[in-house]
Amino acid sequence: MAYMAPQVVNKRGYSWHVDWWSLGVTIYELLFYKRPFDGKDNVRMTQSILKEPLRFPSDAHDKVSEAGLDVVRRVRLGSV
Repeated sequence: MAYMAPQVVNKRGYSWHVDWWSLGVTIYELLFYKRPFDGKDNVRMTQSILKEPLRFPSDAHDKVSEAGLDVVRRVRLGSV
């Protein structure tokens, strides 16, 4: 569930954008060793995906350039 885009979680129609979302989540996890959304159960995970803004760890700029972070933002939003 952690890789599901909001459109899928909401059971609305969707297209290829959801694949970019999942790729963005995967990239985030590879860079920071954790997922961008948190939830100990499906209800909390759903709320995290639907309502929480994307946040990077405090040391993100030590690990990734601003251009790299921008790619994660854009891929996650399906705007690539």
